[in-house]
Amino acid sequence: MKRVLAVTLLSAGLAHAAPRSELTAAHCTGPTRVQCLINLRLVHQLKNGRPEVRLHAAQTLGERRAKAAPALPSLERAALKDSDPAVRLAAIEAIAAVGPDPGSSPTTLARALVDKHGPARLAACKALAAMGQAVKSAQPALEKALTSDREEQVRVCAAQALAVAPRAATALKALEKALLNDRSSAVKAATMAALARLDPSAKATLPILEKALCRKDPELRGSAAAAMAKLGARALPALSRALKHRSAECRRSAIDSLGQLAPFPPAAVAPLRRALADKDAAARRDAAVAIARVGARMAAAIPNLESLLRDRSAEVRAAAATALGAMGKLASATTPSLKKATIDEDVNVRAAATKALDKVQ
Repeated sequence: MKRVLAVTLLSAGLAHAAPRSELTAAHCTGPTRVQCLINLRLVHQLKNGRPEVRLHAAQTLGERRAKAAPALPSLERAALKDSDPAVRLAAIEAIAAVGPDPGSSPTTLARALVDKHGPARLAACKALAAMGQAVKSAQPALEKALTSDREEQVRVCAAQALAVAPRAATALKALEKALLNDRSSAVKAATMAALARLDPSAKATLPILEKALCRKDPELRGSAAAAMAKLGARALPALSRALKHRSAECRRSAIDSLGQLAPFPPAAVAPLRRALADKDAAARRDAAVAIARVGARMAAAIPNLESLLRDRSAEVRAAAATALGAMGKLASATTPSLKKATIDEDVNVRAAATKALDKVQ
């Protein structure tokens, strides 16, 4: 048991086990006496009435790293109780540099997450993130920071820390709230990355992505579409449901994701083909673009694409011609229709049809 404890302390970066009580002269015995006395002097300076002295003491303890481990109780007290925000920040950074005590430091750092000083909150979050799954007791504080801290950097850090949260179920709820409601692109990106890491199978994440796919934020919809595309066939049921959503933007996001599915599943052919008949012209265009990206694996859609050469939207007609060209010789039967399209009233349609003809003939 002693051997296991020693390994644990060393892996945490602690050369000496920090006493649970504040360091005193009584601790300074044996071969480490000189180092202990140096720590003791700095601990006394942490109580000095002058903030610049306390700041220097905290910074010096941090520079001493593992040698300052016995001073952790004093640093933790300063991190929470010092009246000067610069001292609190330095104490938090010193805790991270020394090597947090797995027993007491997560609680201290969690309390520091509500410090009035933004840099102190960020430093506390970074220290917790570095501790990984050892921060079980601090997870509620990280979840609160993610969803309510006013500083973007703190929220980003909290998302990154929750990516390895020991209690995945509660972390997912906080990450979902942040993903769907936070206005920051950086926070949403960090949250999306955390979801992927926390739930590699996407079993719990997929419903969250499905919600994100239909939000008003175009950037969020794009991120959700890209994330779902990476899931391949697993995302197909959710994307098929999204194709029936009342929002054209949602349907378009689903179409975009379908065209990027990797690997592209045969079962995606039918829903993507149906999307060519969407009532929204932009959605029909996007479906043709997606089919062009997939290529010959969407050969079943050739008759639908040929019909779209007569669509009332020029953008749709141009996209349909391009998609037929992507089919190559498989679309040779559409040559007469493409020839007609080369004299279309729209210059882009004419150009697309001309290029397509060179590929299908």
